[in-house]
Amino acid sequence: NFLAYTRAHEEAADQAALGYLDTLNVSADGLLKTFALLQRRERMQGRSGDPYMRSHPLSSARIEHVRNHVEHSKIPEGSYPKSYDAIHKRMGAKLFRFIQSPERTLQKYPLADKSGAARMARAVAYYKMPDVDRALAEMDSLIAESPNDPFLHELKGQILFESNRVDDALAAYARAAKLLPDSALILTDLAKVELAQPKANISSAIAHLEKANNLDNSNAYSWRLLPTAYGRSGNMGRSYLALAEEAILQNKPDDALKQVNQALQSLKEGTPARQRAQDVKSLAIEMQRTQKEMESAF
Repeated sequence: NFLAYTRAHEEAADQAALGYLDTLNVSADGLLKTFALLQRRERMQGRSGDPYMRSHPLSSARIEHVRNHVEHSKIPEGSYPKSYDAIHKRMGAKLFRFIQSPERTLQKYPLADKSGAARMARAVAYYKMPDVDRALAEMDSLIAESPNDPFLHELKGQILFESNRVDDALAAYARAAKLLPDSALILTDLAKVELAQPKANISSAIAHLEKANNLDNSNAYSWRLLPTAYGRSGNMGRSYLALAEEAILQNKPDDALKQVNQALQSLKEGTPARQRAQDVKSLAIEMQRTQKEMESAF
């Protein structure tokens, strides 16, 4: 029964992936190549060699399903919207600049490269050196060219915040959130900066964190900030409830029960928060039971 349940989820995930790619007008041959690569690793290493392979075994049927989709798709193999090229270059530059040393970043993205991706990479390299003024000058030139790009304001906000220029960081993150109001990650970072202000706007931070969690409740960092915000506002019941939610996301039902029981001592009867706490408690108990069943089975 457990394996059948897992297979059903894998089939649903594969079908969803193919649907998303079709909607975006992206060929699924990349997914097929990825599956083939993972299958080779699985055969070479055995499932014991890779935790991903143990939890997501690749069957020939899964690969054949994707291959059949590629063969019958109206989207030519290797095809994708060319507008993605600039986005992909920025993504690659962002990964490189945060992982590699400033020296390597400046070697890969020299001053002669005037592309937006290269200039963003150099801005982070300067920041990490640290040469914050030069980093901000690079960011300001990018923002002057693309003032409505929320991710430029977000990156500037990060550089400012991590350089202890909290007031300026708040303005940058606020602008990013205004340009992209439904980004859970940007809202979470905005709330983080709000909480770091000498005279923190607690109610605004709570509102932004609640909205972030409504948009995406899988971000444990949002749940980690929310207890702090509630606690500083004096609402300990909601603070404990948020800690319980975080523990649920981290698959820690024992911790979740401990926190939710604390929350229930403070939350008033008949309120939505108390009902949510009861739901979290029931979920934590069910998770405990499932964990014990799995332990006894293996």
